Amino acid sequence: MPVDIESPPPALTKRIRRRVVAKTWDFFAATPPGFEELCEQEFAALAFLETLPQIAPGGLEFSGRVQHAYMSNLHLRTANRVLMRIEEFQAANFRRLKKKLRALPWELLVKPDRAVSFRVSSARSRLYHTKAVEQCAHEALDEAPGRRPRPSEYEEDTPPQTVFIRIVEDRVSLSLDSSGDNLYKRGLKAPGAKAPLRETAAAAILTLLNYGGDRPLIDPMCGSGTFSLEAAMIAQGIPPGWYRSFSFFEWPCFSPGNWGHIRKEARKAFRPMRRPAIFASDIDSGACRKLRGCVLKAGFQNAVEIEDGLDFFDLHPEKFGNERGAVVINPPYGLRMDPAGKNAGPFFDEIFRKLKKDFKGWKAAVVVPDSRYAAGAPSALQKRRLFHGGLDLRLIYGTIPR
Repeated sequence: MPVDIESPPPALTKRIRRRVVAKTWDFFAATPPGFEELCEQEFAALAFLETLPQIAPGGLEFSGRVQHAYMSNLHLRTANRVLMRIEEFQAANFRRLKKKLRALPWELLVKPDRAVSFRVSSARSRLYHTKAVEQCAHEALDEAPGRRPRPSEYEEDTPPQTVFIRIVEDRVSLSLDSSGDNLYKRGLKAPGAKAPLRETAAAAILTLLNYGGDRPLIDPMCGSGTFSLEAAMIAQGIPPGWYRSFSFFEWPCFSPGNWGHIRKEARKAFRPMRRPAIFASDIDSGACRKLRGCVLKAGFQNAVEIEDGLDFFDLHPEKFGNERGAVVINPPYGLRMDPAGKNAGPFFDEIFRKLKKDFKGWKAAVVVPDSRYAAGAPSALQKRRLFHGGLDLRLIYGTIPR
């Protein structure tokens, strides 16, 4: 929980309540390509907005109060970040741009000693020099009432507040980032830990399988454990943002009491598990050891069971009971598995043969690097493009025919 180092003066606090807290804002939830509809379904299930968001290029647009940004960051599993639209205006030259930027009430949006980073993009505009736009924005911010010229010692250890400036055909849009780190960073893994699959993608795949935690889930090539950890949060009703911090913690309008109430309400939906129903394994014992550390740190011992050195091709579903569940597989591919790419096809064929032979009636999802490697998949399974970290992958998913 963030610590309020210095409260704003009473007059400023009153302005913040009236012009920020009580105001209805436009927000944008950015999603990975192809996840827009899944994120829309999340909003509908959460039901904290008066009107459903609208799908737009790159994500969803919605309106609400600042607490709705807090709730979106806490609960959305398939969004990358949440932006608050703070201003939009026409500007075809720097004189006009500087005038409009100076008029913004920066003191209501950014703490006086908080470092700010401007991320500028421009398309088909006379304001094409992004570095000059960034410099103009910094100059306008420095002139804001009460702005301190240098960050304090406390704020130097805090990541800068990001403001996105998007210019299209001389139309300038400014958005305040409420998330900070990308939302796929759940706060469960060690900083800098690399994963072949982001948590947002894992959540989307589990959603497509209608996974709710009531049936067994097998993650037999778990690697860093993205599927298992994400499934553990879903099964136990834990929001994806429960273990991390957000940029809005440092907003002048942020209320620890309001945030505490939001978390208290979220905790009411927790569903502790009495015994594991998520089974992770990998032939890489080192990967299992790291995952075990994450599970222990998060307190997921009653949700996730990990077995070292177990090969998927030696695995039988009877080991996990009589109930049919789901199998999620993100195999090693590309340079991690076969630098020359010669053996990838037979490897994926073997995966699909194993699923068809031993997992009849189970739901399954397999990530493949190319549609060529899906040739051995049961024809009943669906195919979907999956964009991940610049890669154009394919997801094969559905119920294995009996």
